[in-house]
Amino acid sequence: MKRLAVVGAGRMAHIRTQAFLETRRVMLCGVAARRLSSARAFAHQYGCDTCFDEFRRLSSCAPDVVLVETPHLVQEDVVCWALETGAHVLIGGSPANSAGEARRIAERAAAQGSIVEAGYEARYKAVWESARHRLHSGEIGTLIAVRAVALFAADPASWYYDQTDSGGMPLTHMTYAFLNPLRGLLGHPLHVSAFANRKKHTGPGLVREETCVAGLLFPDEVLCTLTAGYVRSGPADEDAAWQVIFLGTEGELHVFPSDEGPGSLQVHSGGKVTQEVFTGDKPFLAQAQCFLDAIDGTRSCRNAPAEFVADVMIAEAIAASAASHRTIAIGLP
Repeated sequence: MKRLAVVGAGRMAHIRTQAFLETRRVMLCGVAARRLSSARAFAHQYGCDTCFDEFRRLSSCAPDVVLVETPHLVQEDVVCWALETGAHVLIGGSPANSAGEARRIAERAAAQGSIVEAGYEARYKAVWESARHRLHSGEIGTLIAVRAVALFAADPASWYYDQTDSGGMPLTHMTYAFLNPLRGLLGHPLHVSAFANRKKHTGPGLVREETCVAGLLFPDEVLCTLTAGYVRSGPADEDAAWQVIFLGTEGELHVFPSDEGPGSLQVHSGGKVTQEVFTGDKPFLAQAQCFLDAIDGTRSCRNAPAEFVADVMIAEAIAASAASHRTIAIGLP
């Protein structure tokens, strides 16, 4: 039974803590949050009596595992502290505010012999696993291009909209939807050309790339366009604002990953449409199980340091391309 400490007390901290507890392989030993009242309420909900408003005090709990659910601006300090204690760390989202920070985390983890995983649970979703199988099976022929849309109505008062706290929309949102799972399917992109604007919320300090269109070139000359952003003012239908279409020489694969649901997909080929709907999928649980297995040495995480450093590098390249209006070559991590 591993001892789990949680830093952060927001919605995603609840979701990931519940997943860890559902494995029946951890016990919650302590919670820290910026406000002690939030930490106390969080800990009480899961039957824990230890809570702090300073994360370093969690050292007294001797955690084996630390779950980090904080804004990116303070995240590196928390992660580095956790690694210094000898704990293994699940970072609930993008791993760092910059590629440099991501590399430092990777180096510290390697030096400590600790497992570190970024929180992109998409790689554990059944809908993406099925998409991988169908692409590799040749159902739609040879892949030509990918067209993706990921529009999320972010709260302008939240840290997601704060450029400094979030590190920018490409880092906080585009890596999640859908650069990380697309890299798992297509490999490491070679070039990016991006454009961005701000139209709805334009106050000082808010994200520079409120909406961004990135054109990426993947290996085997697979073309990809991804439109992502924090403005979602159209129909309520999630499929229209959260979808990925793979164009092949013999058909199309339409993936509707869903933001928080299990998702679905359709194969258009040979004049027929085949649909697959996923129910009962638990990617957060699957990720927690894999993370604990990695600690035990029986499996490898899908968002290990080499992977998450690449995610941050691509986000930085997108932001740089949008700022300079030029195509940027993306090096290997």
